[in-house]
Amino acid sequence: MQKRSGKTCYRVTGTLGPGQKQQKRVFSSYEDAQACADDWEAIRCAAKIRVRLLPTRLKQTDLADAEAARLILPAGVKFTDLARHYIQSGGAGAVSPKPLEDAVKAFLVHHKTSNTSSSQIANYRAILTSLIDACGTKTSVDTVSTEQLESLLSARKSRSGGPILRSTWNIYRGDLAAFFNWCSKRPRSWLGKDLNPVSPLVHYSRRQIVRPLPPRLDIAVCREMMNWVETYAPNWVCFFAITLFAGVRPDMSDGEMAKLARLIQLEGPERYFIGGVLRLPATVTKDRRPRQVRLPHNLIAYLEKYPPTPLALNPGDFAAYTKIRRRFSIPHDGLRHTAISGFVAAGGTLTDAALEFGTSERIIRLHYLNQFTKAEAFGFYNIRPFAASLEDQLTLNLN
Repeated sequence: MQKRSGKTCYRVTGTLGPGQKQQKRVFSSYEDAQACADDWEAIRCAAKIRVRLLPTRLKQTDLADAEAARLILPAGVKFTDLARHYIQSGGAGAVSPKPLEDAVKAFLVHHKTSNTSSSQIANYRAILTSLIDACGTKTSVDTVSTEQLESLLSARKSRSGGPILRSTWNIYRGDLAAFFNWCSKRPRSWLGKDLNPVSPLVHYSRRQIVRPLPPRLDIAVCREMMNWVETYAPNWVCFFAITLFAGVRPDMSDGEMAKLARLIQLEGPERYFIGGVLRLPATVTKDRRPRQVRLPHNLIAYLEKYPPTPLALNPGDFAAYTKIRRRFSIPHDGLRHTAISGFVAAGGTLTDAALEFGTSERIIRLHYLNQFTKAEAFGFYNIRPFAASLEDQLTLNLN
């Protein structure tokens, strides 16, 4: 309660025994008020049931609960033995043993029916398959140890054959944590709530991670690639033009290009390619935030010659796509990294780059600033389609 002066005070009200008047005392300290309440409660209990007053740190409700438990327990059973048995058996949330392989299958089926992207499901499947191989198919989920997980991650190799980066370690650790957290939730309860084996694993902070610069293509390689696909694989020109010059993520399974192609098939391109701007709604973007990409002049020229139809945006021929990537040594997300670097080098601000490409200004500053010169940016945006002569109209040959 508060006094008229505005100061907080604590009031204790009660009777000390049958037939006595109610008493009231006011204290400025919570500790003093609690001490008075405890003293009054001890007097009241002694007068009523003649208990022995003993010093204790338990609350009155805990004491009453202990007394009730003593009445129903067999003679000789100690509370400590009862508590130890409760903890070892899992208590109210008892663990139901579940083979690791069955748990992984259920976990993947659950995420297939949710909004999890196909690429993330593939990541889950890769690391969890390695976990099954390391621990055995019959191993129970609740018996997987932190040491086994640490050995699993330490044995992983990067594409260069060396140990994985700390950032990659964090990603694998997060995927494993998602699996074991899911196993511990009801109605599964295959793992104790506070027994996640991933928790003790090291998680590297941002300061502990040294990220290499994202790989990007040389301008000469970009020009050669666009000329080659226009000559030998014209059905791929629209796809590569948008991913290279607009930085749209090129995933053809369930990524931005695949989702954009499905929307255009349903509603037509006019709603998304408007006035020199590509509008990507939240249902398309990876971070679930809408963004608008201003189309450079050379990309507009490509789209005029190779209109953005659903099939042009997402050809879906993964074998042909792999051959083109190998031919020009296109790294993972290399097209997008090149697009952002070219945009910043051409004079785009960090804020504009963050908005148009769906990332943060910090990432733009660290990874894309001053990666191309002004001359390289000029050459990048001067890669344009050419009018092939009849003798240049060759059949598709990706060998």
